Amino acid sequence: MKLTNTFQNISVVLVNTYNGGNIGSVARAMKNMGLSRLKLVNPSHYMDEECRAMARGAVDLLSASCVFLSLDEALAGENVVIGTTSGRERREEGAVKTPRDIISSILRYASSQRVALVF
Repeated sequence: MKLTNTFQNISVVLVNTYNGGNIGSVARAMKNMGLSRLKLVNPSHYMDEECRAMARGAVDLLSASCVFLSLDEALAGENVVIGTTSGRERREEGAVKTPRDIISSILRYASSQRVALVF
């Protein structure tokens, strides 16, 4: 599996962020991990001073990010969508896995399909 191509198939989707610093921090972490596709849904304080400061060397990734009005728009063209939760106990049914549990599945899907990680 060629990880460079695999990583190009992974999008990080941030929904309704209200702190520019969080967006910048995510961009910096993504760049450190070799990810480059950042999608933002209704961000607040996008590209403000705090956002750029927290991004540090990943401002280019911020500049290349795409902003959407809805989650549906952001997920158009994605083949696999993986949603995240804060870890609080949920009452809904469904499989809840840790990142460690699903990383091999994410990489397997991303080797041939577009994958969105929604936060």
